[in-house]
Amino acid sequence: MKIGKRPFFILLTLPPFFFLFALFALSVYFSSKGMRSAEEISPEISRHIPLILLATQGLMLSMLLLYAKKHHRNPFREIFQSNRLKSDILFGSILGMAMAFLYEYGLLNLITFLQESVGDYIPPAKLRQSLKSNLFAFGLANILLAPFVEENIYRNFGFSPMVKTFGKWQAILYSSFFFGLLHWMGGVWYILTTFLFVGIPLAWLRLKKNSLFFVFIAHLSLNTTELLNSMLSIQKDW
Repeated sequence: MKIGKRPFFILLTLPPFFFLFALFALSVYFSSKGMRSAEEISPEISRHIPLILLATQGLMLSMLLLYAKKHHRNPFREIFQSNRLKSDILFGSILGMAMAFLYEYGLLNLITFLQESVGDYIPPAKLRQSLKSNLFAFGLANILLAPFVEENIYRNFGFSPMVKTFGKWQAILYSSFFFGLLHWMGGVWYILTTFLFVGIPLAWLRLKKNSLFFVFIAHLSLNTTELLNSMLSIQKDW
């Protein structure tokens, strides 16, 4: 049986479309306010990217809870289980911060260089600039929801069945690919970076340490550090 016919496939493939739905809904809203041209709507969309992220995470959470209820599982209990609580918190936090600094002081420059020299479907650094427009909504989406929702989808509910069905390495690659695709609003190079430098390491560690809580803490630490970097960058601009 192909992966597309597996029950968990919907968890992995629907989230990127939630972004499209949120974008479409916001475009319709601005059109109803009298904005007709792309030149009018596009800047407003950019300023509301954090709200789009928040709405998307809310849709993903709803999907996750419905899926969990149908399969008689509890994502809250599953993600917070740990036999090495202190160790997972300490080393997960360190890993997340390391990933954030790798992105901030290495990968971000590489992504911008590739966007400028090779090309992309979004302008260089456009997403990063738009996220600063509403840090509160960005924080809610990226810290309160994303680590819990995304780890449950890509390293738990959608991941464990793939390990049993396809084997460890195929499951790591499949789940990481869909995790990267979730971040399509950042452009092609951001998708690839998320796939290689976040998705694959976290999926491998999920298996290596047999701890969903560890990768949740790493993801939470990564996103928190990213938010703090954004706040510091705004202060510098002032």
